[in-house]
Amino acid sequence: MRKIFKPLAIIILIIGLIFLTFMYALPKGKDKKVQEQNFVMNHGNKDWHWIENWEQYNKDHKNFEIYSNNTDIAHVTEKVIHDDGKFELNANSVGQTFLTLVGSTKNSNLEKKWIFPTEIYESVEPEKINIEISNNNSSIETGNTDSSIVIKNYLSLSNLSIESTNKNIATVFNDNEIIHISAIAEGETKIIVNADNAINPVEINVIVNKKLFDIELSNDNINLQTEEINSSISIKNYKSLMNVSVKSKNNNVVQVTNENEIIKVTALAEGETKIIVNADNAKSPIEINVIVNKKLFDIELSNNKISIENGQTNSSIIIKNYKNLENVNVDIKNSKIASVINEGEVVKVTALAEGETKIIVNADNAKNPVEINVTVTKKLFIIELSNNNISIENGQASSSIKIKNYESLNNVSVESKNINVAQVTNENEVIKVTALAEGETKIIVNADNAKNPVEINVIVTKKLFNIELSNNNISVEAEKTDSTISIKNFEDLNNVSFKITNEKNINVTNENEIIKVTGLVEGETKIIVNADNAITPVEINVIVTKKLFNIELSNKEISIEAGQSDSITIENYNSLKNINIESKNSKIALVINESNNIKISAIAEGETKIIVNADNAITPVEINVIVTKKLFNIELSNDNITLESGQTNSSIRINNYDSLVNVGIKSKNNNVAEIKNENGIIKISALAEGETKIIVNADNAKNPVEINVIVTKKLFNIELSNNNISIEAEQNDLITIENFENLINVSIKSNNEDIIGVVHENEKIKIEGLVEGETKIIVNADNAKNPVEINVTITKKLIDIKVNKTKVKIRVGSALTKIKILNYEDLENPEVKNSSSGLITVSVKEDTISIKALLIGDATITVNADNAREIVKIEVKARLI
Repeated sequence: MRKIFKPLAIIILIIGLIFLTFMYALPKGKDKKVQEQNFVMNHGNKDWHWIENWEQYNKDHKNFEIYSNNTDIAHVTEKVIHDDGKFELNANSVGQTFLTLVGSTKNSNLEKKWIFPTEIYESVEPEKINIEISNNNSSIETGNTDSSIVIKNYLSLSNLSIESTNKNIATVFNDNEIIHISAIAEGETKIIVNADNAINPVEINVIVNKKLFDIELSNDNINLQTEEINSSISIKNYKSLMNVSVKSKNNNVVQVTNENEIIKVTALAEGETKIIVNADNAKSPIEINVIVNKKLFDIELSNNKISIENGQTNSSIIIKNYKNLENVNVDIKNSKIASVINEGEVVKVTALAEGETKIIVNADNAKNPVEINVTVTKKLFIIELSNNNISIENGQASSSIKIKNYESLNNVSVESKNINVAQVTNENEVIKVTALAEGETKIIVNADNAKNPVEINVIVTKKLFNIELSNNNISVEAEKTDSTISIKNFEDLNNVSFKITNEKNINVTNENEIIKVTGLVEGETKIIVNADNAITPVEINVIVTKKLFNIELSNKEISIEAGQSDSITIENYNSLKNINIESKNSKIALVINESNNIKISAIAEGETKIIVNADNAITPVEINVIVTKKLFNIELSNDNITLESGQTNSSIRINNYDSLVNVGIKSKNNNVAEIKNENGIIKISALAEGETKIIVNADNAKNPVEINVIVTKKLFNIELSNNNISIEAEQNDLITIENFENLINVSIKSNNEDIIGVVHENEKIKIEGLVEGETKIIVNADNAKNPVEINVTITKKLIDIKVNKTKVKIRVGSALTKIKILNYEDLENPEVKNSSSGLITVSVKEDTISIKALLIGDATITVNADNAREIVKIEVKARLI
């Protein structure tokens, strides 16, 4: 009896406790009604719920809110309920509570509440299963995709995840149960397949091989002759292949190379072989079949047609490529007309009888025999004359031309083409030509057995004369003209002409019979006088004597300071020879000539003369020289200076101070600047803002000189508290102009107003970061020596990561504990890391971190983001209770 009572008592006690808890937890107050609808959830979940028959609530009430009486057990995400009666409930821990719906009547605004019982149960851990895949290994070529692996129990898995450990080698996604692996680059990686209810993740070993190609050739068979080089085969997909190699299986038959995609095959000896083409990324090597036949040649002749006179032998035909041919054979089709032999490359043909035939030339390695057409003609002679040209004066006769082979010719005939110019006869071998009138004609000589008639060119000239001159010798001065020579028989001559043996010496013209000779340069030459009807030309000996000149100077008087030099130009220098220049008093002035310049150097004060002469000068000339005392240009180290008011400067020096006498220095405006001379050092004191000039002079100065002086107001260096600043976007910072009181009209300018905003109030420069970037701020003032720069770097805005808990205590084996990242939407690339993967598991879905304890211990979870100011740590304590 006791055994039955004791468990029963425990059950009654538990029921009583639940009842008391329910009664105690029930909200107190009027107008509260417990509803039949209740809400049940698993611990750790967040779900949407709807109020049943919402239209009844919404009919007479408004401004609804809903909240939990115990937020440790459950809490509503937002109190304001949606228009359709929807709200989101978070199950925080196991237990019971109530949800209270509050609304006000539409007419009286009286508040009314409805109570909904709510119970949170312990989450039931789903049953763990093994992930089953069709294959754990995949081998793919780069650029390809493998879709052969299947997740066999896909439908039994929850929240399946698939990830590549190296996305640079392969990427992965799944289309339901099909896993698609895309090969990116050569290498090895793993694909991790996991699920919430998986006992363990599984790995797929992935090997990405380089992409292999079939080698594509334009041809895989080739026939060659020995010594032939062939480049007709190309590798069509050469650009896709790596480290292409070509190799002959028999280098004695062919050798092979490739120039990019072109395969070059050189045939060496008769035979057969194969060429192997391969590449690092070829699927397999391929072969080219090569047959090499012995080399055949076209027989090359110097001529394939010949005509020979009967009885003659001809060796003019050459077999041009004889050395390439084997067992050359020559044969004639009709041996009665001609015979033929070859002596090496020479084809020797002997004519036997008038007629036509053919010679056949062949060889063992000839592509084809070739023919030579042979014509044998009767024997003919070339008419041979002692001369083919004759010139005769009108009225004369000539028998100077002979037919040298007259005895070999039959029925010789001679004929003049123009019997009015010349007549012709022959007495045996002698041809007699008689001139009848001035002109030209031809004489035709022929014979029955002549190869061709021949011509004799005949010119009948007018009567010729001796040229008669008044003198055959003349002397003329350069640049002068002589007209003393005349042609006595000028009227008898036709087309008189003159030729000079050296045209540099003279020019020659004629006015009828008078010959005019103009001397050019000194020397000797000849004039050749001729005419169309002159028997022979005649010569005139000419001597050209040198020309005399007046010496022409650019100036005949000169005045120079002692110690100075000056030049006078000899204007006709090139016309003069052996110029001589001399000073009458070398103590006053020295002289030398440099080409056409006479350089005069003044030695001492006084007067003298310079004498200028030349071998071809008409008379010497004089230059009057006056030497005056020496004057100096005042030489300053600087003739412009700018000073600030109140400054003193001693930087300007009189460089040749020791050469000057009684140096004087004066300021044009002593109110602007005062001046002192301290042994050639000019000391300038700036007194007031303005401009003036300083006059420097001396007794032996050529001219006084001026120094331009500008006195400016006093300038300051701008002094800043900082020249470099780095702030976050949307933050402000200040820089101080430390000597602001000394500056006039301070200006502040940003180089990029999109990056920063900048204002200044007196000495304070306020800088506001707008967007990430770098720029400069330029600070200047009217009396600043130089503007200064502030280097500004605006970094991106950093955010403090906010989580709803930084410390959590969880029970080993309990349902997932969830932590919220409250400002998740503001974070860039948020990252959650678990430092103790053996103690706890961590999963992240958007703003929610889910933690499950595996073993007892302390662990740390870190939360970070690209724009986080610092890492947030969450301390996790895993305990049994």
